[in-house]
Amino acid sequence: MVPVAMVAVGPVFATQLLFEFFAPQTFCKKIATIILTSVIGTILNPIVWIGCIVYFLPKGIVRLRDWYRYRQGVE
Repeated sequence: MVPVAMVAVGPVFATQLLFEFFAPQTFCKKIATIILTSVIGTILNPIVWIGCIVYFLPKGIVRLRDWYRYRQGVE
C-alpha cells in the first residue's frame, strides 16, 4: 500500500492544490487541469520519494536500534 500511496500522492496533491487556487469552471478546463497536474505530479514524484526516505530513514534506524536493544535485554 505504501508504494501505491507514494506514486499517487504527487498527482493528487498537485490536483487539489491547483483546484483550490484556480477553480476551473468549464468541463474542458477541469480535464486539462487534471491532465496537467497529473503529468507535473508524476514528474515530481521522485522528489516526494526522496523526502520520505530522508524523513523516515533516521526514525527507522532509531526504532531498529531500540528493538535490538530490547531483544538483547539492554535498556
